[in-house]
Amino acid sequence: ITHSAALIKELRKYDFKNQVILTDMQNSTFLKGYTNASILVQAKYELPEIRELTRDLVLQLFRAPQKEFVEFCARNKVNYLLVHMPVITTPLNIPYSYRYMADCKELIPGTAAFALVGGSRLISNFYEVDLPKNISRVYGYRLFYFASPQDVAKANKLADKALELYYLGCLLRHNSYTRKIRFCKHYKQASSLCYRNLYFICGCYRLDNF
Repeated sequence: ITHSAALIKELRKYDFKNQVILTDMQNSTFLKGYTNASILVQAKYELPEIRELTRDLVLQLFRAPQKEFVEFCARNKVNYLLVHMPVITTPLNIPYSYRYMADCKELIPGTAAFALVGGSRLISNFYEVDLPKNISRVYGYRLFYFASPQDVAKANKLADKALELYYLGCLLRHNSYTRKIRFCKHYKQASSLCYRNLYFICGCYRLDNF
């Protein structure tokens, strides 16, 4: 109860309206009730579609290559991934644990579960959100912003355009005062492209040049 209350207090700082959060069944229940987030799986296991989604989540997390997990998240329009680390680390011999359901005695290299416990780097479509230490280290929660491959491609395109404007501005800056005014115009365009568009499309895209 204590860790759930601390997590809810922290997550209420974010605007999750119309945002889909992917997490385990237990955490989905209170997220739905206290943060106005949309959830993908839930504890209503009597519904066939919920059982299928839960099965897919377990298999994609523990047995599929990370790229397939990304496709699963993109297909289900996920915006955030909330991981409670005990869901990953609870061993196979505990009945009805996620590893029990996945028949996964040892975490498999190349999977998202393996990456989450530090076995490798989580694929670049997931960008970790900094949570307070008592939530991340003590209670074992990790929150990730998910950017679909389409979002990443769009952000990269915008980044290229912003850099193009930036370097154009650098060339103009060394000329006359009139051109310096033009430089300021391009500089603002570049900054606007980066911080207004890139930052909100993919939370980790920051161009420190500006």
